[in-house]
Amino acid sequence: MNAATAAAANLYCITCGYNQRGILAERCPECGQDFSNVPPSPTRLPWLHRRYLGRVRASCRTVAMVIFQEKNFCQQIEAAVPIRDAKRFWLLTIFLAWLPIVGAWLLPILTVPRLSPWREVREMLVYSVLVPIPISAFIVIGMLFFFAAATGMPGYFCHPRSLPIEQQNRAIALSYFASAPIAMTPLLILFLILAAIARPLPKLQLFLWGALVLSALAVLTLWYTRTVGIVLTLSRRPRRNFTALLLTLSWFVALLLCLLVIPTILLYTAALIYSMF
Repeated sequence: MNAATAAAANLYCITCGYNQRGILAERCPECGQDFSNVPPSPTRLPWLHRRYLGRVRASCRTVAMVIFQEKNFCQQIEAAVPIRDAKRFWLLTIFLAWLPIVGAWLLPILTVPRLSPWREVREMLVYSVLVPIPISAFIVIGMLFFFAAATGMPGYFCHPRSLPIEQQNRAIALSYFASAPIAMTPLLILFLILAAIARPLPKLQLFLWGALVLSALAVLTLWYTRTVGIVLTLSRRPRRNFTALLLTLSWFVALLLCLLVIPTILLYTAALIYSMF
């Protein structure tokens, strides 16, 4: 790293994120990273350095950055963020968020006895009066659409005309990372497994179900607050309250469409096809 480069811009160690501005050493003074193999980068966004950090480590660090270092995350708009990399992280978080939904849907079908107090729930999950497909299957599919719509929607709020085109593009790319908190939802599978194991102990099972619900609400709250905060910071819109309200209403509309309208359409489409054969 030459002196001119070190003095001209902020460059960060990929391993620890330490700012190397003005530092002429060939190793990071914070963690000892050798810059001859892994040179410092103008961005601290871990996901962009997954080639060196590894996918799991980079994704976990990115989630932690969005949740606990929102201000530092929004400062990454100073460097270029490839939209392709942003969308890959976005698709990963959608998958991770949807996985526990599928697990929660399958667990009662596979484990709840027919003669238990949950029989009505099981019947609702398994049987349909129209087609031999569980009604809840269409709701699970609708949840996938909701995650995709709700996490992709913030990008439409991040390109006001007041921002230069380059800043708009960077803001849109960064908005995809606002989905980071829902990447923690696979941790909820642990509560599902423990609740299934604790079936002989009703009180413990009830406690685990309560912990599951509270954890899910915590993840959703983090997702909402971080999304609103990131959109308002990146877009620099003057009417902050109106923007937050509009984004919230957009989420409610998406939820209504994806959990009611789309499952209903899929159900009756399946029923129509089933009746033809």
